[in-house]
Amino acid sequence: MAIELGLSRPWFIVSVEEMEAGSSAESEEYLSFKRTMLVDSIASVEQLIRSDTNGLVKFEYVQICTPGYMNGTNGWRVEILDSVHEAHHPDFGGHAIDLFVTSEGHKYTHCMTELPIAELLPGEIRFKAPRPLVDPS
Repeated sequence: MAIELGLSRPWFIVSVEEMEAGSSAESEEYLSFKRTMLVDSIASVEQLIRSDTNGLVKFEYVQICTPGYMNGTNGWRVEILDSVHEAHHPDFGGHAIDLFVTSEGHKYTHCMTELPIAELLPGEIRFKAPRPLVDPS
């Protein structure tokens, strides 16, 4: 099977452990299964995390998959996502831009401008990824 990504933009890998209703991670016996999802936007990742209102989902990690034009290489790179900040382009009248920060400290933006990341105006933290429970490597 092959999956073609029609757009060269960031994608997200979310790994979770889901427990069956009525189970408890504190008990010695509980039913759970792991799921890994390829998610198309940070908004969808946020929605997925907010949707766990009953505490039955443990987020193992969130990774960001960046295309070469974002990460400065000729190929895709996968890294643990630490946070997403709302930044602003000084020439776009305050238009919000997502600034992705990895656990290694790399910073990426999907903004189609030549403005260096260091010149973006800082804003609020929009999203803080759940701390990884496991090392995905």
